[in-house]
Amino acid sequence: MLSAYRATARWTIAHGKQLLNEPSQGWTTFVLLAMLSLWFTVLSASIGRPIWCDEFLHYAICGLDKTRDAWMVVRDTTVGVNHGQTGAYMMLDYWILKLTGASAIGLRLPSLISGFMMWVGAFGLFRVWRLSFFWQAFVIVALFCQSCVTFYVGEARPYMPLVGTSVCVLLYYSLNADQRRRPWAVCFGYATVLAGVTLHPYFPVYWLSMCCFAYWKAWYEETEPWSLRGAIRHVNPLLAIVGAA
Repeated sequence: MLSAYRATARWTIAHGKQLLNEPSQGWTTFVLLAMLSLWFTVLSASIGRPIWCDEFLHYAICGLDKTRDAWMVVRDTTVGVNHGQTGAYMMLDYWILKLTGASAIGLRLPSLISGFMMWVGAFGLFRVWRLSFFWQAFVIVALFCQSCVTFYVGEARPYMPLVGTSVCVLLYYSLNADQRRRPWAVCFGYATVLAGVTLHPYFPVYWLSMCCFAYWKAWYEETEPWSLRGAIRHVNPLLAIVGAA
């Protein structure tokens, strides 16, 4: 046992400075942080917590037999009790519960996926900003310690999709021009924006804010020029058109 403690101490001394100060870009740390994000998602899943009144609106719609009937209810209630929602979250719940049956986990699955993407997007953002493993892990733990955040991870409402897509769109716009031309980044950007505008009506406001912040940061660090042409290139006009449509 003593030898194990000594070995751990030696490893900590040898690698502690690297984990604290040096940028972490390897796949090993990525997998470790993704596993930590998954674990925090499970802990925030509200397993065993009964659904409450707002979630019951989603649950009740799932009792309808046809997708058309469900969409008619969503459309007719959007400007009333559903407060201007896009209805996409409720339709996702409808299709998921048709596959899984009556399940609180299935009902909350879109929020759980969004919460996982929030944590992955957060530490991915810190990787792009070339911060160390310590800070990448720190941002995950810091978000987990926010009870107002973890509560909505386990709730069948469109709040967490708004948070998750906002973090991911900031990650996308924090990539440099060469990185954003890579196939995975193109798919990531379009998937994030389309998910955001589909699931929450307020996403365009956050989309614009994240884009402006990322451009300001790039200009401040002198990686992007402060010009109209540079701003247009940074926004990605085709992505903006697709998202606006």
